[in-house]
Amino acid sequence: MKSRLISFFWGLVLVAAGAVFMLREAGMIDFDMFSASVWAGVFAVLASFFLLTYFLNGIEHWGWLFPALILGSISLMIFSSGSTLGQALSGAPIFISIAAPFIVAYALDSQNRRWALIPAWVMLVLTAVIFLEPRANENLIGAMVLFGIGLPFLAVYLMNKTRRWALIPFGVLSLVGLIPLMELFVPGRIFDILIIALLALPFYVVFFLAKKNWWALIPAGVFTSVLLILMVERLNLTIA
Repeated sequence: MKSRLISFFWGLVLVAAGAVFMLREAGMIDFDMFSASVWAGVFAVLASFFLLTYFLNGIEHWGWLFPALILGSISLMIFSSGSTLGQALSGAPIFISIAAPFIVAYALDSQNRRWALIPAWVMLVLTAVIFLEPRANENLIGAMVLFGIGLPFLAVYLMNKTRRWALIPFGVLSLVGLIPLMELFVPGRIFDILIIALLALPFYVVFFLAKKNWWALIPAGVFTSVLLILMVERLNLTIA
C-alpha cells in the first residue's frame, strides 16, 4: 500500500512537471520571471518530497537521501547567494549532501558497508578544501587533497591485511602529494632529482618485500638510470 502511494505521488509530480515544461515551450510561462527566492522555494519543496519518500520507504533505502539533500543544498545556495553566508559556504553544501547518505549507509550496516566511508571521506576532504582555499597556500591544499584521498585506502589495508591492492592507490596518491610540499621547501636545482628518486623508491620497496616481485626492478632501474644521468649533468655544470 505504501509503495503504491509513493508511486502515485511521484506520478503526479512528474505529470505536473511535464505540464509546466509544456506551458514553457508554448510561451505561456517564462522561467526568467521567477526570482531567486522562488527557485529556492521550488528546490526546497522538491527536497522535502524526496525526504518524505525516504522516511515512508524506510531508512534502509538510503539512496533517496541523495536527491533530497542535494536539492536542499541547491535551495540553500540559491537563497544565500550574494550574502556573507553564501560566500562562506560556496559549494560546500553540495559535497556535504553527497557525503551524508554514505555515512547513513555505513551507520545502517557498519560491517558490510565500510566501503561507504571512502566516498564520504573524499567529499568531506573536498568540503575542507573549500573552506581552506581562501586562507591556505595552494600547494598545501593540493597536498592535503591527495593525502586525504589516499588515507582511506590505507585504512582498507589496515582493516584487512589481505587487501594489499589498497596500498597501490595509497602509495601513488601519497607520492604525488609530496610533490606540492617539496615545491615549498626544496630548492629548484635538486627538486627534479628528488622527484625521480621518489618514483623509484616504491618499486625497490616492492622488490625487497618479496623477491618474487623481480619485475619491480625494471621500472626501478629505469628511474635510477635517469636519476644518475641528472646527477652527473648537475655535477658537470657545477664543476664547469
